[in-house]
Amino acid sequence: GSLIHDLKNPLAAVKSYAELVRSGGVALDRETAGYLDALTDRDGAIEERFSFLQSFSRGERGATALQTFSLSRFLREFYEDNHPDMELSGQSFRLALCPGELFLRGDPERLRAALENLCYNALSFTPRDGTVTLSLDEENGMAVVRVSDTGSGIAPEDLPRIFQKGYTGYNGRADKKASGLGLYLCRRICQNLGHTISAQSVAGEGTSIRINLEREQRWLE
Repeated sequence: GSLIHDLKNPLAAVKSYAELVRSGGVALDRETAGYLDALTDRDGAIEERFSFLQSFSRGERGATALQTFSLSRFLREFYEDNHPDMELSGQSFRLALCPGELFLRGDPERLRAALENLCYNALSFTPRDGTVTLSLDEENGMAVVRVSDTGSGIAPEDLPRIFQKGYTGYNGRADKKASGLGLYLCRRICQNLGHTISAQSVAGEGTSIRINLEREQRWLE
């Protein structure tokens, strides 16, 4: 919570500089203008995540009412929003959805925060020519969301520790300054929403993180 408070001022400065460029009459080519729009959008997304994490740190995890939403549509929108950023460093980001519209009763904002952590964590372990895949399946009445990568994988002795607070798994990771909070937050979010999260991995081949979600019993074919 203290860290987020400290980061709000430089974030506000980034937003102000972007608005200054936009309103200053500077002639921008289409590509540069697109980058500026993306910067402004990402700034707003960071503000939303800060608000979520502040709420999380204050223990207000039950404050948001659950809602019914299309998990399939949610994942398509999540993929479209994050696809450009996920492929900036040369990796491929793919989406694989089962047929039909699968509905879930849950909290889309908290699920979004968990998936962002999972996808960008997977990206940090995946080489430039590798792939991160976001998928949705229906298995035994459960909705199953997976984030899979073709990265360095996790050693068997480390696999039970990856959701622990502070675990970083530096081996094979591009980001050596990671805090070890991403997967821990994912586990807490899933626990608070009644979902379960688990991991499978083969060292040198990649990792798959699985979230089991109770789905609503209705489909739109």
